[in-house]
Amino acid sequence: MFIASDYVDILSENIVSTFAVLFFVWLTLLPPLLYGIIQFKLNKVLLDIRHLYIPIVLFFINIFSLLYFSVQKDEKVFTYEVVENVMTYSNYIIILFVFPISTFYYSFLSFRSLQFFPSKNNFKKNIEKGLLFWFVLLYDVYIFIWILTNYLIDNSSVKSVLKVYYTGYFILSIAILFKLSAKRDEFEIEDSENSIFEEIGKKLNHKIHSDKIFLNPQINLKLLAKEIGTNEKYLSQYINKNYNKNFSLFINEFRVEYAKQILINGEYSNYTLEAIGSLSGFNSKTSFNSTFKKYTGETPSEFKNKKELN
Repeated sequence: MFIASDYVDILSENIVSTFAVLFFVWLTLLPPLLYGIIQFKLNKVLLDIRHLYIPIVLFFINIFSLLYFSVQKDEKVFTYEVVENVMTYSNYIIILFVFPISTFYYSFLSFRSLQFFPSKNNFKKNIEKGLLFWFVLLYDVYIFIWILTNYLIDNSSVKSVLKVYYTGYFILSIAILFKLSAKRDEFEIEDSENSIFEEIGKKLNHKIHSDKIFLNPQINLKLLAKEIGTNEKYLSQYINKNYNKNFSLFINEFRVEYAKQILINGEYSNYTLEAIGSLSGFNSKTSFNSTFKKYTGETPSEFKNKKELN
């Protein structure tokens, strides 16, 4: 529309007419494209072709009309008037009814898909949705200003000020899309790491509860990582994040719990404390005593005697 109206003296009539009618097609494309961007960024889902039926139909109407007018020059011919009326009324219906309704409808769908309230905390928790929210909101403001400058405001100074937003809108929108692309890479890396950590969790759980690998006095972070099939960094991060403790505390906690079960088990009543400590994965009696007391507040012998008295 900008080209069609402002460069009419420079460009040929056919070019101006083409830009003018394609502008209406572009109007019908904008709202579903906005929704399509939201769906793709959120769910990696391409926009269903059904959302593009109106732009496609209007495109063929306008292109057919332009081709017909380039061949038929006699305006008095009945078909000329029919084609002209079909094209004119189709575009008027688009700009007066379809475009406003479509903008409202797809903006509503976009905001509903985001399910995002623009608070500071929400933005920090989900930057991607926050950026997409502003992307949709900036579009809605852009359309509102476009309507004001084209239909409701006659003051040229006010219109000029409002038109400054056009440039700002495109710059901000491009910046948001670039930011989203960068964030998407970060999210993909994070998703990849999450799947790695999930696999580590499953294998670690099996090694601890089924294989009771903590009973091996020689087990360390490097050996356990090798058993699980990961590296020390990921294993250490997983234990720190999910158990809020380092590897040594994590393993010793299972050893102490295992030792407590043996100490109260009559089958092991003739075992020395050193033997029980060895069975529980401790490599010395001193280490067994100190670690056991650290976790329970009692030495192994005190714990055993108390349980026997009870």
